[in-house]
Amino acid sequence: MLRRGLFEQFAISYLDGAGAQIRSRYSKEFKLFEQSFSISDEVISDFRSFAQKNQVKIDEKDFLKDLAYLKVRLKATIARSFWGNEGWFPLLLTTDTQFQKALSLLPEAEKIARVN
Repeated sequence: MLRRGLFEQFAISYLDGAGAQIRSRYSKEFKLFEQSFSISDEVISDFRSFAQKNQVKIDEKDFLKDLAYLKVRLKATIARSFWGNEGWFPLLLTTDTQFQKALSLLPEAEKIARVN
């Protein structure tokens, strides 16, 4: 899905229909979008159909396992359309376990830096 650019293609298609509503509701308020916009089950179903139409074989078990990631990836892709990287990275990094671990270690690193 990533290599084929399906997230981006789907987001463009989705925004053709819902873009004006999203722009109207969230305008320039990324934080409001981040907190209250969610990818519905209907949108996920549409994305699944879109992927299948693009010759992606979907394993149900893997799809369900990756559902949270898929929702975040779609939300981040939509956000990037409005806010560029300022909308993309804050959302996408919530699913990056290495980034989250590094973030959790920052307070300890700051303590060590002060000691030296």
